[in-house]
Amino acid sequence: MKLPDAENLCQQLVAELAPRLGPKSAMIGLYTGGAWLAERLHGLLALSTPLGLMDIAFYRDDYHEQGLHHDPKRTKIPFD
Repeated sequence: MKLPDAENLCQQLVAELAPRLGPKSAMIGLYTGGAWLAERLHGLLALSTPLGLMDIAFYRDDYHEQGLHHDPKRTKIPFD
C-alpha cells in the first residue's frame, strides 16, 4: 500500500483555500488531530488574524463509552 504524499496534499489544500480567503479570514484548529495542520496552513496562507485553537472533547459524550481519558486543553480564539 502506498501512502499519499502529505506535503503534496497540504500544498493542494493551500492552493484551493488561498483564492477564497479575504483580509479578515480566520482559522481555528481542533486539538486531537487538527491543530498541527491548522498551524501549518495558517503559516502557509500567511493569515493576518491569529490562529485559534479549540478543544472539542469537552462537548463529546462518547469519551467514557470508548474508555478514553480527557486531558482538557484551553480553547484560544483570539479574534472576534
